[in-house]
Amino acid sequence: MFAVGPDDPEEKREWIEALERAIDESSFCLGSATERFEFRCQEFLGIPHAIGVSSGTDGLKVALAAVGVKPGDEVILATATGMAIRFQES
Repeated sequence: MFAVGPDDPEEKREWIEALERAIDESSFCLGSATERFEFRCQEFLGIPHAIGVSSGTDGLKVALAAVGVKPGDEVILATATGMAIRFQES
């Protein structure tokens, strides 16, 4: 196992401030921090849309829906992504 988080004291302070803002705003999902993250991704990648998701499975679900995949459609993916397909059907 390895530690997750910043080693640099300045970066650690930035992480703590960001967490405090999220707690103060009660915005753990779909709040202003998520909007800023999505906007910065759009700018950095030079793309018109970015959607922050909580997991790889959610990312696959959004991607499948975006390209019009419907229940019963054949989708070929790596074996570890089966749960995303199951959720797409619900």
